[in-house]
Amino acid sequence: MRLPTITLLLLTVSCASSNLGRSWVSPDAAGKQFKKLGVVALTNQEVYRREAEWALVQELGERGLASYQLLDGLNSLRDTANVVRTLQEAGCDGIVTLQLKSGRVRPDPAAAPSSNASVGTTMDDYWVDPSAQQAEAFLPGQFFSVEVHVFDMAARKMVYNGLAIEQDARNTADLVHMVRRDVMDDLRQKGVVSGK
Repeated sequence: MRLPTITLLLLTVSCASSNLGRSWVSPDAAGKQFKKLGVVALTNQEVYRREAEWALVQELGERGLASYQLLDGLNSLRDTANVVRTLQEAGCDGIVTLQLKSGRVRPDPAAAPSSNASVGTTMDDYWVDPSAQQAEAFLPGQFFSVEVHVFDMAARKMVYNGLAIEQDARNTADLVHMVRRDVMDDLRQKGVVSGK
């Protein structure tokens, strides 16, 4: 699968320095283009879920579909098999998850993702312990860490994972903008996405 297509649609072009704590790209991430990406924001607050999904779908245009449009309320995300089925039935061949890891401190980015992760295991793991998912305010100097996963539905596996560590976001849309910029820069540096 050609990740550049996802991210060129998903992310704006920018060349700021990367704030990724870690990232991983599937070795076979070449040759395919996603037609439609389901967007799932994993937070424990519905308002942030909707704001983050909406912000990312604005970049994707008609190729993006926010999960809240089909699956109302955070509890609807707990049945991951149903989430996958619903997004597939809506025409999604890929899923992007944005997972707020922390809105309080700069995290330790050492833990690497599992190369055989699926959207089900990622979401199930998230729901087991969402205790770090608090972000009641956007304060000057505040760090946010957001983990980005991209899943290929046909291959039934994760093809990209990155942990973006951002500071000074003014609101959810600003945070999503920072994350997508840094993911895009990361994919360019890895040679998955061509330059401008």
